[in-house]
Amino acid sequence: MDKLRDAVRRIGEEELINCVLVHSGVRNAFLLQYIDYDENSPNDPESSEKLAGIHKYFPILKHSQSVEGMIISKNKYAWDESHNTADMGRILGFPCRYEFDYILKHPEKPSVTVEIIVHLKPGGDKEKVQIMVYRCKDLSHFKNAVAFAKEAETVLKNDPLVGPIIKSVEAKKTIRLGQTKRVKRTKSSRTRAKSRRRSQASQTRRANQVRY
Repeated sequence: MDKLRDAVRRIGEEELINCVLVHSGVRNAFLLQYIDYDENSPNDPESSEKLAGIHKYFPILKHSQSVEGMIISKNKYAWDESHNTADMGRILGFPCRYEFDYILKHPEKPSVTVEIIVHLKPGGDKEKVQIMVYRCKDLSHFKNAVAFAKEAETVLKNDPLVGPIIKSVEAKKTIRLGQTKRVKRTKSSRTRAKSRRRSQASQTRRANQVRY
């Protein structure tokens, strides 16, 4: 357990679990983002400590710089290979990577956020960690997430380093209905609307006067 505590201290639960999944081949890669630690480069304190910890416990894993952070994988990637969202999604194993641009261009359309969450056994600082999150147009890819979670749970529970703290792995989906488009009314349109309401009220008053 001393080795596990040291690895968690150096790397962090989320990053450590992702390292195990990449090392075992369940994931091709994961992205260590400096912005998650309020930092901007691999040389900043927390980011550099995590990368050093990964190198210590997983020396076989390669570190590749990208626009969004450091790619951790058994493969080495050039800067240009991860420059757009589809390429990064391919490297990180997102099943609906080619739908990202469509989702961004059509915020009014429904979409599905998929999360892979690892639940931890009692005794540590955290009850659960999110190890992966991505968005899809619909639920057609969710079966891939469920299969991934099942495989990840088996591997993690049997891993000699992190196995003792793993309770379960869950694939979670959240359906987003999309943003409704609001019609912007100009001053002239508001004036016309008020004029119509006044006209209708005037006609109603005249009708009532005639009736009585």
